[in-house]
Amino acid sequence: MRPQLFPRQADSAETLWAIDRALELAEARNPPESAIPAIGPAWVGEEALGVALYCALSSSDFSTALKMAVNHDGDSDTTGSLVGQLMGAMHGEEALPARWLDKLELRDTIQTVAADLSAFHQWQVAEYDTSDVSQKIWDRYPGW
Repeated sequence: MRPQLFPRQADSAETLWAIDRALELAEARNPPESAIPAIGPAWVGEEALGVALYCALSSSDFSTALKMAVNHDGDSDTTGSLVGQLMGAMHGEEALPARWLDKLELRDTIQTVAADLSAFHQWQVAEYDTSDVSQKIWDRYPGW
C-alpha cells in the first residue's frame, strides 16, 4: 500500500516515514493513545498526514475516525480535516452520519462544487472557448 511515486521525489524521506509508521501502527491495531504520539504531534505536514492516515485506517466508522483525529494534543484541526478528506475518498458521502448532513449549511452548493471538482478534468475549457458548455462553466465560476 506504500506510495510508489514518493520514493523517487527528493526530500520524501520524512513523508514516507510518517506513512510507513501510520500503516504499521494501524495494521498492528495499536490504540490511538500510543499510536498518535508515535507518529508525532502533527504540527508539520508529514506528521499530520501520518496521524490522519492512521485514524482513517483504524476505523471504518467516519465519526470514530474523526473523533480519534481531533482528540489529541497536537494539530487536531488539521488532522480532523485530513481524516474527513480521506474517509470521504475511501467511503463517500454515505459514510457521513445522516444527522450531520441534515443540518449542513449550503449542502446543495457543497455537493455541486464537489461534483464539479470531481469532473473538472473532463471540461476541456480553453480561455477563449465560446461553446455553450464553456460559457456555463465561466458563468458558474467567473474568473477561474
